[in-house]
Amino acid sequence: MEFKLNDNWFVISGNNNEKASYHESGILKENAVKATLPCFTHMYIEDHLGISWYEKNFVLENLPKIDEAALLCFEMAAFYTEVSVNGKIVGTHAGVEDPFYFDVTDVLQKGENRITVRISKPYEKELDGYSFDEIPHRNQCVSGLTPGACYNESGISGEVTFKILPRAYIDDVYLIPNSKNGEIAVKMTVINKFSQKEDAKITVKAGLSPDGGITAFEFKNVTLEIGENTFEFSLLIPDFELWDIDNPVLYNVISEIECKNKEHLLTKRTGFRTFEVKNDGYFYLNDKRIFLKCSHTGNCMPLSIHHITSDKELLRKDFLMAKATGFNMIRFISGAALPMQLDLCDEIGLMIYEEPTAGWRTKNGPHAKECFIYDTLSMVKRDRSHPSVTIWGLLNETPMEGNFADLCQAAIDILPELRSLDMTRLVMFSSGRWDRCLKNGSLCNPYKTEWEYLLNGDGKSEETDTKYHQKTGFGNRNTFEVGDVHYYPQPLPHTEYSTNFLRTLGSIHKRPVLISETGIGSVLDTVSLVNRFEQDKTTSFYPDVKKIYEMNDIFLSELKKYGFDKLYPLASELMEGSFKNHAKYRRTDFNILRSNPYLNGISLTGLLDHSICGEGLWTLFRKFKPGIAEVLQNGFSSLMWCILLEKTSVFKGDSLNAEVLISNEDKLEVGRTYEVKAAIIGNGRVYETHEYSFTHQKQKSFVIPVFKDDFNTSALDNGKYIFKLEISGADVAGGKREFFVYSHTKSNEGKNVYCIGLNDKEKEKIKALGFNICESYKNETVILGDVTEDNLEKIHTLLSKGASVVALKSADEENLSVNLLPEDRRPVINREQDWLYHRETVVNYESKFFDKMPSGVMDVDLYGKIFTPNAFEADGRKVPDKTHAMAFGTGYPNKNGYTGGFKLGTYHLNSGKLTLNTFKLLESDTPLGEKLLINIIENA
Repeated sequence: MEFKLNDNWFVISGNNNEKASYHESGILKENAVKATLPCFTHMYIEDHLGISWYEKNFVLENLPKIDEAALLCFEMAAFYTEVSVNGKIVGTHAGVEDPFYFDVTDVLQKGENRITVRISKPYEKELDGYSFDEIPHRNQCVSGLTPGACYNESGISGEVTFKILPRAYIDDVYLIPNSKNGEIAVKMTVINKFSQKEDAKITVKAGLSPDGGITAFEFKNVTLEIGENTFEFSLLIPDFELWDIDNPVLYNVISEIECKNKEHLLTKRTGFRTFEVKNDGYFYLNDKRIFLKCSHTGNCMPLSIHHITSDKELLRKDFLMAKATGFNMIRFISGAALPMQLDLCDEIGLMIYEEPTAGWRTKNGPHAKECFIYDTLSMVKRDRSHPSVTIWGLLNETPMEGNFADLCQAAIDILPELRSLDMTRLVMFSSGRWDRCLKNGSLCNPYKTEWEYLLNGDGKSEETDTKYHQKTGFGNRNTFEVGDVHYYPQPLPHTEYSTNFLRTLGSIHKRPVLISETGIGSVLDTVSLVNRFEQDKTTSFYPDVKKIYEMNDIFLSELKKYGFDKLYPLASELMEGSFKNHAKYRRTDFNILRSNPYLNGISLTGLLDHSICGEGLWTLFRKFKPGIAEVLQNGFSSLMWCILLEKTSVFKGDSLNAEVLISNEDKLEVGRTYEVKAAIIGNGRVYETHEYSFTHQKQKSFVIPVFKDDFNTSALDNGKYIFKLEISGADVAGGKREFFVYSHTKSNEGKNVYCIGLNDKEKEKIKALGFNICESYKNETVILGDVTEDNLEKIHTLLSKGASVVALKSADEENLSVNLLPEDRRPVINREQDWLYHRETVVNYESKFFDKMPSGVMDVDLYGKIFTPNAFEADGRKVPDKTHAMAFGTGYPNKNGYTGGFKLGTYHLNSGKLTLNTFKLLESDTPLGEKLLINIIENA
């Protein structure tokens, strides 16, 4: 007999009631809130941290019989759990994601029974001898919530079940399929709670799931010792099939024990497959080389923030959407999957890379090592029979030195204990290899017991990488040439540096590299989220809901402050502009990454907008961001065009420089010659078709160079075009890239300008645009380059005479253009970096600065490298009299969750004017950058 105990719990904060003996007397109901499990305490008590008490009464009509045992089972709880039944302590547990249970046979009473649970988790305060830093907490904040991080969650986070079982019952079954001979080894743990040895019969049966019938069985007559017993069985499956991502064949294994006329049965599923990294550094599934196509998830859910939801379909959608768009693996970053999710991935053929919660940001402390070991091994023991689980990951972004040294060493040393529980899976040491300890290999293959040197940099000298960094300028503290890399391009859009870095990873040692985190997100669509919360009548005290409302309020107030609320009364339009850029960034990423001949896999950041930031491919409520599904399907195709355009916005008459490669997952026919056509398409016409051919030779890498060529744009009118490819005899995805062509613009006015702080090259550019540079000031527009202490006074004098002054260079520590304003009008320069989390820029289409230019969010392909990470933050009198362009970034990882400001604004200073600017106008080499520069000078 078993039944769930999830409903009608009472929960109360225990932070101010630690002297009360709630185990003995029960909690005070008048102060309690009714709750349904699973839940975190913060879902019922606003901003809760620390200690909480849970309580439930249930009725038992009959007590367990003499040959039965009663178990109170917890799916999971966080962190330190102390449980009593009817006032008697039945046990404690310290963990976050593993199941546990207590024998409550001797404390039950007929009729009503009371369960009381005390949960504690440290925050700024140590609790029950533990500090926050040393327990498993992934990227949680100690208190509060910021985008990109998680809440310090605690509570009964899984289901609670009451079971009455025979006193001899099956506690665990571990299934080990052998894909070479069809044997399923069964390792079984049986508990004997009788007071003496007992004879029993154990039977194991197997057959094709779901209804293939029984094709193998074995039984044994055994004698059970008191307590824990282990037994091994072997089932040989005739004509077995392999579990694969394209054909996920599963087998049921039914285990049964009979003792003293009582039976207990347990059913599990498994599948035959192998997954490893071979000596060539590539991943192999069932001896077939594959390119890893992965993304990570924090398993975030609205309201709970992590893995708890009333809409169970949300727990499944991530994997169905991922499978449909071409992923073959999902990484659970620093936190195990839910069993129901692994069941689904077993069924649909989606591989899982699973890490313990303790594997990220666990700092040195008295309990740190034991917590990490326990968290890791309990994950392995719980999930080791799932065929979808192919990788155990140990660490994420963990340096070897300082506060994390103990964790790194524990991960190095844990291999023997892990292998005692599971020999069959690939183990990855540390995602990102922030340890940079190249003497430790990046992985350990199935049935191996030592770290192996198979990926780029493994076992090499750190000095080699340092010299390479000094010579080329590639890399930073996270991205030296190791075999497992995290890299987020910055600044945005992609620079030549970041493009070259991603394309040359692995080139030092010429070995495969896994880029296990990379990506560029969007802003967080707070507008839609707020509407969804209001539609669902969601209580606003949930930490994520509260922060999303706060971000949205700031965003709307910024629009109003800079006068953009009337220009864009539908704020959702700006979110859509960000989604368009998001799809373009991701498409560019795929073209760059899959052109690298040394990559053996990609893991994108991130699967969804977890942790209330915009880094996801889809939203918190599991809706595809516009355009991303097609980008993913093309980007993860087994045959994909890699199109690298030097520029996506070119001047008419300039060459469109294109490099084209094919990412080929062993699909093209060796020895065959393939014919390729490339053309420019636009306005219903095909322009300048080029033809190429190549003969495919057997290759080590996944990448085939096809051609580098220039395409003439002289015959193209201003507008948008498609660079398109075709190939004979193969279905290659992603064969088109959007680009823009515009004619050079010149000032028609022949306007006189006066320059300060510009060098000769910059002055020549101004002249080339049709302006006349005057040697002395009369009444001209003043153009500023570098604003320094030496020329500040001179510029102040011109402003006092009524000059219109334009700062063409972005203000920073050395460029003092902000100091031209009085202190009470001087904005603050915001230099928050644009990378995975970033701002978008929206234009004031009524401003003459953007005359005859597109409105809305600035297109990253159209404007190119005009952007800088700088923006000006202003309030009150510091707000410009006219804002021409403003930035907004919801879901940014700072205290407010928002970054913004204005990018281009004009101040009226008595009779003069000052325009502050953050764009790279003098350095810009795009048509619209040139047009904007001319417009500003003409209309300043």
